[in-house]
Amino acid sequence: MFYKKLTLLALSFLTISANVNAHGVWVSDRRGDTQIVVGEAAEDTSYKASSLTSIQAFDQKYHAKKVDVIDMKNHVNLKYDKDNTALFSINFDYGYWSNAADDTWVNKPMDKVPGSTIGTHAVKFAVIYLKDEIKPKFIKGLDLQLIPKVNPLTLVKGDDLTLQLLYKGKPMPHTEVIADVVNDVNNTIKTDDDGFVTVKVANNALNVIGVETTIPFEEKTPKGTRAKYFTTVSFTLQP
Repeated sequence: MFYKKLTLLALSFLTISANVNAHGVWVSDRRGDTQIVVGEAAEDTSYKASSLTSIQAFDQKYHAKKVDVIDMKNHVNLKYDKDNTALFSINFDYGYWSNAADDTWVNKPMDKVPGSTIGTHAVKFAVIYLKDEIKPKFIKGLDLQLIPKVNPLTLVKGDDLTLQLLYKGKPMPHTEVIADVVNDVNNTIKTDDDGFVTVKVANNALNVIGVETTIPFEEKTPKGTRAKYFTTVSFTLQP
């Protein structure tokens, strides 16, 4: 589902230019298990299962499917119906990170770090395409979301893929999109006035397209000053 032109000038002014030093979320098959990965480029990081706020699984008609989350202490594995699950969506809360007096960053809210002036709530979203039959559309519950114009599993390496970036359901213009989070994290392309961007399908394997952006809180809170969102859309082509 795509949205007609909506000008978000206020949002453009609020959005701080993104850097790519945070981690995105996607799903990958590893050592015979399906795992939720938190990473960037070649780096993966450990995380607590409690950081996974929610995961939804759908068949090709967007009927809900069961997915079991298995806590492996430093990551989670997923058990699901591989024949009939076409898509996952994920909400992931990476917690608050605040600057300390010694210029380090601490994984605590700002009011728990003496002298802190910046508190960042890091939240991650992900959509993972598993089957080529499902048609892309807006998924409720993901504040920042990249929506492909076509199912990316119907494409091949080198094809153009057009996506629209939405923030709370509205197009997000002039925002950097990372075309290949796994292999080329510093290469970005900006969305246009309507939040659209076209990238090349990068790999005959795992593809992760992502956006990281920082938005100041609208209301004051002692916990922090801003939210940092990282959203991804991912899919795996078979060579």
